[in-house]
Amino acid sequence: MKKVLFFAATLAAVMTGCSNSEELANEQNTDRNPIGFRAVTNLGEETRASVTDFQNLKDFRVYATYDNDVSGTAANKVDLMNGVNVTRNIGGTATGFSYAPVKYWPAGNQPVLMYAYSPAGSVNVNSAKTTATAAATANDGGKIEIAYTVPWKDADAGARQEDFMFATKSVLSNDYAGSTHSGYEVPMVFNHILSKLTFSAVNAAGSGLTYTIKKIEVTGMGNAATYTYTYSAAATGSGSWGAPAAQTGTYEASLPGAGIAIPFTGGTAELALTSYNEGLMILPQTSTAANSNIKITYDLKDAEGTALVTNEVKNFLIKSKPFAPGTSYNVKMTFGSGAYNDIAFTVSTGNWSSDTGITL
Repeated sequence: MKKVLFFAATLAAVMTGCSNSEELANEQNTDRNPIGFRAVTNLGEETRASVTDFQNLKDFRVYATYDNDVSGTAANKVDLMNGVNVTRNIGGTATGFSYAPVKYWPAGNQPVLMYAYSPAGSVNVNSAKTTATAAATANDGGKIEIAYTVPWKDADAGARQEDFMFATKSVLSNDYAGSTHSGYEVPMVFNHILSKLTFSAVNAAGSGLTYTIKKIEVTGMGNAATYTYTYSAAATGSGSWGAPAAQTGTYEASLPGAGIAIPFTGGTAELALTSYNEGLMILPQTSTAANSNIKITYDLKDAEGTALVTNEVKNFLIKSKPFAPGTSYNVKMTFGSGAYNDIAFTVSTGNWSSDTGITL
């Protein structure tokens, strides 16, 4: 079931760079209404990479632009907000979100394109750049490009895996200006734009046999690319990831140092190896690498604790399998479905909002 959670956030903004002199006067334009937002997540769940929801969306970074010259010959982009950090108020009597100094809606019923990502302080964002349209129609071609790197594992070289989210909205400034619109807030709907993997296992090998999952890896993958969201003349838009430059790396799920034991409990019990709320985030892509696999390393012992196999490796080929933005994939491993050390893989997918499973 899709759950949408709302929370109000009356905001002000820090301008981190102005593209023309008109922007410098904005803070004094107090006859216009201040710009405010309400943030919405498109899920009811909760990112090691704990999934972001209403309760833990702590901040986001906002970019807002408009083009006051749509002659079709040259763009005159105004950076109304250029990477403004909006932070949730925690503790005390304050509620909602805040930023400073206050920004106001521009005069002239300007078409304003707004973009935001969360978390605001992500060290995985390499750059973010907005571009205004040079077309004769407002909005057409306005876009943002976010260069992003997904860490191969949690706390990899100081970076952390995270549930990276994106929101966008196209508005006309007069819809939020004037006394009749006082207190109006822009609804920013945040969506997941990475892919998430979770893992579970079933021990079907027989009584007394215990598997210990020591490592889960996803090989032959890329982790750096640019996410681009582009508006059309109709003020609608679409976002997509570019292809990674290389698909030679390996993601690794976070497991305890001793691994996770999977005892035999009847042959059908499914044990979660990673929490739904702490899955492995990966860059959306379709791997073309010949060695693109879900790679499992495990031990197997009998009832007396005698090792039957040690550091056994099994691979599940995922070459040409698409991993889509905002989609959660659960990899279910059934151990001992044939010979005692065989593994059968089943992959199901679900949108993070609804968890509706489909077969991959």
